[in-house]
Amino acid sequence: MIEQELVRIAKTRGFSYTIAENVSPLTQQLSMYLGCRRHVTVQMNTWADPEGNRPFANCSDDYSLTVDVHEVVR
Repeated sequence: MIEQELVRIAKTRGFSYTIAENVSPLTQQLSMYLGCRRHVTVQMNTWADPEGNRPFANCSDDYSLTVDVHEVVR
């Protein structure tokens, strides 16, 4: 699995964490299954940029972005 390989590479390079931005429901669930901590969930149709534009306003309510962090155990 690519997520497990990412953790393996992070360990060999001395990193303490991996961070993933996930938009797919599958990768969001996989992150939780692999023990990641969810830091942020953004409902895409409510997000606005600094100018107030909402480029994803027409997305369905079930479309979200998550930011998940995995602590690399050495």
